[in-house]
Amino acid sequence: MTTQRITMPRLRLMGEQGSLKILRARRLLALAVVSSLGLSGLIAVAAPASASRQSTGSAVQEYIDVNVTMKDNVFTPRRVTVDPGATIHWPNEGYNEHNVIPDKKNAEWGDKLIGVGEEYEFKFAKPGVYEYFCSFHGAPGRGMFGSITVKNADGTLPKDSKQDGDGRSGTLASSGKSKTIRVPADAKTIQGGVDKANPGDMVLVSPGVYHEAVLVTTDRVVIRGLDRNKTILDGRYELENGIKIIGANGVVVENMTARRYERNGFFWTGVKGYRG
Repeated sequence: MTTQRITMPRLRLMGEQGSLKILRARRLLALAVVSSLGLSGLIAVAAPASASRQSTGSAVQEYIDVNVTMKDNVFTPRRVTVDPGATIHWPNEGYNEHNVIPDKKNAEWGDKLIGVGEEYEFKFAKPGVYEYFCSFHGAPGRGMFGSITVKNADGTLPKDSKQDGDGRSGTLASSGKSKTIRVPADAKTIQGGVDKANPGDMVLVSPGVYHEAVLVTTDRVVIRGLDRNKTILDGRYELENGIKIIGANGVVVENMTARRYERNGFFWTGVKGYRG
C-alpha cells in the first residue's frame, strides 16, 4: 500500500504587528492511494489536533493549542495557565466585534479588531504573565479582560502570576462626606472630574461640547449635566464610547447628550445597579 498525505494550508489574514487572523475552518485532507488493490481517490477529513509534537533528539516537546472564547463582554476562560510554546486562540463567538489589547504598551502581540466569526492566535514562547482586555467592552483589569500565564521551564509559575479573581479592588463604602466636582471649574474635563471622585460624589458638568471618551471605574459616582440639550459629549466619529462604566456599581449618568460615537454613547458592563 502506498499512502500520500496532503496538508491544506490555513487561510490567514495578516493583522496588527504581524499577528494572524485565521478563518475558523481548518481541514486536513488525507489522500490514500492503495496501489496493490487498484483503489484510488479514498479521501478522509480529520479534525484539527489539539497538540503538535516536535522532536528534540532525546525528548518530545508538546505544544498545546488553547481556546479562549470571546462572547459578548467576556473572555472564557478569563485566566489561562500554559507551558512555554503554547498557542492561544481567541475565536469570536459573540454577536459583536471584539479585540485583544495587551495591558503592556508596545507589546508584540494583540489584535485591534476581531470580527464576528473570526479568530486571532498567538504563540507564547517566553514565561511570564500576559494581561489583556477588549477596549470596546473593558479596561485593564475591568469588564472584559483576561490573562495568560506562561510557566517557567521547570514548571513553576512566574513570580508575578495572579490567582483567580474578578480583577477589582477597593470597597463600596464612601470614605467621607460626598462632594460635588464641577466641570470645568474644579476639573477641566469630565474624565478629570471622574478621576477625582470617590464613591458617593457627583461630577456636575456645565453646558458645552466635550470631545472625550470617559472611563468610570469608581462605584456610586453620579455624572450629571446641567442642561440635557447643551451638555454634549461628541465623539466626532473617532472615539468608541462616550462614557464607559466598567465594573463600577451604582453609577448614574443623567441629563446630558452623547453623539457621533463609533459604538455607544453610554455603556455599562460588569456592574450591579445603574441609572441612565
